[in-house]
Order: sequence, then C-alpha cells, then structure tokens
Amino acid sequence: MAIPFQARPVLARGQAFFWQMSCCRKTPSARLAPGKEAEAERVHSGLSWPKEAQIELGKLLRRVPVPCAWNLFVEAGDTTARWNAPRGSFSLATILAEHVCTLLRDAGGGAADADELVVTIPDHLAEYGQTALLQELRHRLPRSEIRLLWRPVAAALTWLEAVRDNLGTVDAGDWLAVTYLGADGIECTGLRLQQDSATGYVMPVRKRPTDAPGFSGADWAVDVMANRLQLGQDDPGAFWQVFTDFPEVWQALAGRPWDRPQFSQVWSKAGSWCAWEPSSELRRDLLGVPVGGGRALWEILGPSCSVVHEVRSGLGQTWGTYLRDAVLRLVRRMEGGRLRGAVVCGPLAPRDPTSWLDGFGMPASCTPQPNALWLATGQDDPVAAGGRLYGERLEQKLPTYLDTLPQLTTVVVDNYEYEDVLLVEAQTCKGGEPYNHSVDGKFQLQKDCDWVEFYLKPEGQASSSRQDGRRKRAPYRKGKMRFPAAPDQDTVIDLMVVMRPASGLAQVELVPRQKDFLRGRQVFFDYSHMEDVDALPLLKRGWPEVVKMEVTDDPAVLTQQAGIQRFLYSVVTDPNYIRILEKAKVAWSTPKTVQRDGASVRLMKIDQDGRAGSPEGQAVVAKLRNKLKEDFSQGHSVQYRDKIITMGTWLWGGTPSVISKSLENYFEKHFTQWDCQWNYFSEAASRCFSEDRQYKILFCSIYDRIIKDTAKSPFPIHAARSICRILNYRENAQEALTQEQADSFLEQALKKIDSELRSTNLKKTFFQGVLLFLALLQYRKINKKFMSPDEPRYAGVFDHLKNSLGLAEERAREQPGRAADRIAYWLREIMQYVHFEGTPGIIQALMEQAEDEEDARGTSAGERT
Repeated sequence: MAIPFQARPVLARGQAFFWQMSCCRKTPSARLAPGKEAEAERVHSGLSWPKEAQIELGKLLRRVPVPCAWNLFVEAGDTTARWNAPRGSFSLATILAEHVCTLLRDAGGGAADADELVVTIPDHLAEYGQTALLQELRHRLPRSEIRLLWRPVAAALTWLEAVRDNLGTVDAGDWLAVTYLGADGIECTGLRLQQDSATGYVMPVRKRPTDAPGFSGADWAVDVMANRLQLGQDDPGAFWQVFTDFPEVWQALAGRPWDRPQFSQVWSKAGSWCAWEPSSELRRDLLGVPVGGGRALWEILGPSCSVVHEVRSGLGQTWGTYLRDAVLRLVRRMEGGRLRGAVVCGPLAPRDPTSWLDGFGMPASCTPQPNALWLATGQDDPVAAGGRLYGERLEQKLPTYLDTLPQLTTVVVDNYEYEDVLLVEAQTCKGGEPYNHSVDGKFQLQKDCDWVEFYLKPEGQASSSRQDGRRKRAPYRKGKMRFPAAPDQDTVIDLMVVMRPASGLAQVELVPRQKDFLRGRQVFFDYSHMEDVDALPLLKRGWPEVVKMEVTDDPAVLTQQAGIQRFLYSVVTDPNYIRILEKAKVAWSTPKTVQRDGASVRLMKIDQDGRAGSPEGQAVVAKLRNKLKEDFSQGHSVQYRDKIITMGTWLWGGTPSVISKSLENYFEKHFTQWDCQWNYFSEAASRCFSEDRQYKILFCSIYDRIIKDTAKSPFPIHAARSICRILNYRENAQEALTQEQADSFLEQALKKIDSELRSTNLKKTFFQGVLLFLALLQYRKINKKFMSPDEPRYAGVFDHLKNSLGLAEERAREQPGRAADRIAYWLREIMQYVHFEGTPGIIQALMEQAEDEEDARGTSAGERT
C-alpha cells in the first residue's frame, strides 16, 4: 500500500501549532533525538537557565528545527549539507530521514512497515539531495519501496481527481496553479495540463524550476517577530522560544484563532522570567510587514550548518507585495493558455480570500472546483492525499504526471578535441517510469589501470538573485570511477543510464566490453567523490584551434563613422565613388584598440561571420550589405565591379551573395595564366566564402596554379594567406581539402620558410609560411597520419621542418630585445603540435606576427597590386 507523507514542518494538533525539532544527544555516540524526544530536552531551548538551555550567537546548536533543515537541504543543491553540533555532525538527509521515520512511528497502524511509501518533497530539491534522502530512508526502512513526489504535483493530482468529471475539454496550454505556504518554503508553481490519449486522465506536466528558491514562511515569521515584538539578535534566547515553542505567531500567519492555554506560558526574556501574553496587535496587517529575510534566525543557525543561507532579492518590500508579485510572475510566465484552477495549500495557507491572490482572477472556494481558487485549509491535506493517489495509480499502472528530466552531459575527448555527450536528455518522462539511455564506445579503460576519469556538466543552475557574493556552482564536476580490478589490455567502456523523475541522480553503469576481469561485478558512477572544477584541463593538441574574431560591443564604431554614412548615401556614378568606398571599408574593418588588464587588445568591428557586436551595429552591417549588392549590380565598368569585390568582401560572412557567387564563377574558370586579379580575388574569396563547396573551388584553383607551374610565382603570398584564413577561421574547412592538396600546400609552406631563412629574414613572409604549416595541421582531423613523425612518408619532411625551425630559433636569438625569446618560444611550440603536444593560444599570436601592416588596417597586399 502507499502511505503518503509530506513530512510537514508545522503540524496541527487541535488548534495549536508546534514545531517538529531534532536534537543531537550529548553522548559519545552523538545520536539524534527526533520529535517528542527533542521536545522533552531542555538543551538549547532558549531559556536563560540552566546553562545548557541558553542560546548564544556564534555557537553550535544541538537543536535543529526540521523546517529549517528542509530549507537548507534545498539550498545545498548538489553538495552535501551537514548540521554541526558540539559533539557530532549529521547530514541534513539523516536528520530529515529520521524525522520521516518518527512521523511513521507516530502514525501507527503499521505505517512504518508498509510495502510502499510516498514522501513528498519541495519543488526545488536537487537530484543530489533526492539521492541522499532516499539512501537514508532505505537504510532505515529496508522493507519498503520508497518513492519521492514533487509537492505541487501531489496537490495537482488531488485537484484533478476531484474535478475529473467537471473539468471538460483540456486544450493545449491549459494550466493549473499550485501555491504552497509553509515554514519550510513558499512555492508558486504552474503546471500545464495534458490529457492521456489512452485513458482520458488529465495529467499535470511539471517543468524544472528556473528561479532560485524564494523566502520561506519561517522568514516571514521572523520578520513579524522583529517588526511587532522587536525580537531578534539582541536577545536570541527570547527570540528562539517564541519561534519554536509558542504557537501564536504561526497561528496569526495562517489566519487561525489563538488557542489560549488556561495558564500563561513562562517566557525567559532579558535574563528574567515573565508571562508570554502577546497583544492582539500581533495579528494586525501581517502582509504589511517589511521583508527582512529572517536575518535573526539565520544568524543563530549559521554556525551549525555547512550551507551558506542566501540573502535573496525582495528585501524591503512588504510581504503582501512579495506574495502578490510571485503570483503575477507565475501568471506572466504561463501566458498563452487558460488557467483552469488554482490550489492554495500548506500549513500557513490563508483560510479566507486575500488580496495577494487576486492575480489569479478567480473566485475563492473551500472545495476543489474548475475555474476557482481552492483554499485547501480544511482537514484534508491535498499534498498528502496526492501522495496516496500517486502510489495507488502506480500500483494500478494508471497515468500520474509528466516531468522534464534534468539534462546531464559528460565530456569526452574525440579526435583530440572535447565533445559533449548526453547521458540524460532534457525530455519529458512519465512519473514513476524509467528513462533508459546508452552511450557506446566513448570511453576506454587502459591496460593495467583500474580507474576512468569523468567530467560531468550538469544542467544549468537555476538563476539566482543572491546578494551575498556566494560562489556560483562550478560548470563541471570531476571524478575518478574506480574498478575492482584492472584489465590486461585496453578495453572499451559502454555506459548504461537509467533515471526516473524525482528519484535522485541518474544511475550510470560502466560496462567494459571485456567483462571477464570484473568476474560479474558491477561498477556504477560514484557521485559522492566528485569535485567541482571551473574549467576543463587544456588539451594537448595536434592542430590549432579555430579562431573566433572578438568584436567590440560599442555600436558607435559603426553607427558614428562619417566614412560609412557617406558611402551609404553615395551613388555608383559619382567620380569619387571608389575613394568613398575605400574610406568606408577602412572605417568598418579597422580594429578598435582597447586596454584590458594592462595590455592593448584589438577588437574587430565585424567578425568572420559578418556579425557586429551590437544590434545597432548589425543594422549598419545590413545597410552596407544591401548597398554593396545594389552597387555591384549597377557597376558601370569591370574596374568598379572588381573594386567592389575586393573591398566589399571585408564584410566577411556578411558579403552580399551576388559578390561571393561572382567569385565562385571566377575560380571555376580554366586558367592558362595567373595575374594580379587572381591574387587579390583569392584573398577576397577567403574572406567571404563560408561553405564547403566554395572552399573546394578555391583550394582547387590554388592547387591547379601550383601543379601547372606556368605562373611567374606558382604560390604567391596571397595563396598562402587565403588558405590560412579559411582553415583558421572556418569550422571543418579541412574537409574541403584532398590529400594531394594538403601535401602540396605543405611543401609550399616549407619552401616559403626555407626561402626566408636563406635571406636571413624572420619577418612577416617567414611567419606566413609557419602559419600555413600550422593551419594545414587541421587536416589531421581527417587523417591523423598527416605530417606524423611516425609515418614513413613524412620522415624527410619532418626532419626538414625540425632543422629549419632549429635554424630559425638560432636566427631569432640574434634579434635584439624580448622579441627573440618570444619567437623562439613560438617555434618550439610548433614542434609540440607536430608531436600532438601543442597548447592552445599560439595561433592568434602567429596570425598577428604574419599579418601585413596594411592588412591590419583592412587592406591586403594583393589589393595594392
């Protein structure tokens, strides 16, 4: 059977409210004393006498309020949260599991021995916390199958069951609102509704929260005590007694009458004793109390918990405004569908309609009804009832709810580059049913090694409005997964992934294809020994990274350029048109120099894809593109059209298609001679070509010029720059190369290096040859044997390069100043790339060194020919 429980922090006993507490026993074993045992203890009860009852700021507490444990447990996210007492430390999962078991024992009727148990959990509880809670519960209740269920989903199941016969047609986008108010949290959740085609049941559809957890009812109570009773850090003991022992504040928040005892309770305040007799003014306008974040409470609890409690946005406004805004944000977020109903539940839910609920725009009702606001404050708790209903439906194999799984990605090294591999896809899954996935052949366990290192990239952290400067969660988690033995040969590892909604972390089994060394034993991910890391380690590379131009986000570099504006309003027939175009091209292509960390950095105005760094700048690029397209079509002479081609292509990927198509047609021709036009058109094409077929056209033309050897210069510097631009700036451009072309271009690069060395010249042409060699290593993505020291066909080439770079390093030492050390370092790094030991970053430095002085201003040497 299914025995649901919400493990509510505030339980109604008659008309009074009492806190559930856990107490750490002061014994050598430091055991927990939950529930009534904790209530009977005097330790840290807030009294001024005896001494062990006193509360002191900055000291560890042996008493933990269960709602605060839930709150901190949620805030811990994917880290282990512990409660530190004077003589022991307990995980919050242990405290909460002990609390749940106490509630089971108190419930009687065999609840603690049930076959199935459903425990409802806060909507923000992370998978790490779910796993920890399930482990602790299963340890204590080994005979029970324990399931977790989201709190708002449970309430939604109760509402849907009650209105099933009256709900009518459910359309796409229809949704249900669930608002929960408790000491452990305040949740305002929207759930889309979807009808199961097979059974007709309407299911709530949960999406993962995108906002950080908000304030809790405990924060509200503390703010009321500070505002109405002037209680806080000045007298922590008096504050603690009112917060934990006296029910009046809690009853006032819930809108319930005070249950006055026959005799006044004794209150230890300011070192003396008095009667606790709060004024009825305490109940007045509690929604008008300013939001203070419950600071006094967290000052007391802070030293005992490893979780740093967040200070959230919303401070200073009133609680009525805070709750109203939460409702309005939800309604805005769910725009596009009909609100079919709303549930307001929890120990602190209002018994009567209140202004902050007006945003739902529905009449209030004390029973669940379609198109109404259900104030669920009667005897039947919709969350607990929904938990029971969930268990029953699973048992009967009926639909329950739909949930979105948290995306989980691992990072592998494929072909010497990082690749993201999905372990769990962020897809919709039926509640209670497994998601299965396999990852084949992406990992390897090396011979005589008993571990594999993994990097996980969890789903993006919910956005937080934290104001306390706490470090955000690292983007990666790293861990070594150990095997009970090591194989006698390298073996491929497959991953088998299983995950269920609200069931903790994904179970990932590591399955070696060579299984005999495990002797039937299974190996699973151990998340507990993973650590946060801010970045992946730098990969040793066999080719340079593809360069991304960094652009400035300053719109003025394009919007406030007189040269650009004059060009936009020019006409092709103007005798000064070419001069106007040249000035405009210089204006949009000349980098902007800025200071960053004490160094000068050049930022482009347009990147290789033709994109500016601001919307305003992008609008200017669009105008330039349209203007160039129009002028090219109207060009009244070949000279004009050629100039528009060479200068217009400085828009890079933003070049008009008519210009790039004209260049395609040009290079597809059969050449018998190569002139200056070929030179500067090759560079123009290397800027604007952005497709594989275009790269092939240009590479074929360059190769054809080399092998025919009829030109005065079979491989001009323009050809070298063109190849480099495409390989360095365009992803996967190496796929357009053939093996013959790669070998031929490599030979030309070495010739250029040797030619410059013979003239003792270590200037730009030399570095252009070096840059071309480095760029051609991109071809290793297709053929790892390309330019390999172990490949016989490249043995002579490798020795040639090694000797040439060694001579170049000697020549560099002869140069004055710090340039010698810098050049020598670059040359050594190039040999590291040859051996697949290169490090990222060198390509950018070499590109700047090889860059023609005029090229830096947006004009290549070819265009000046």
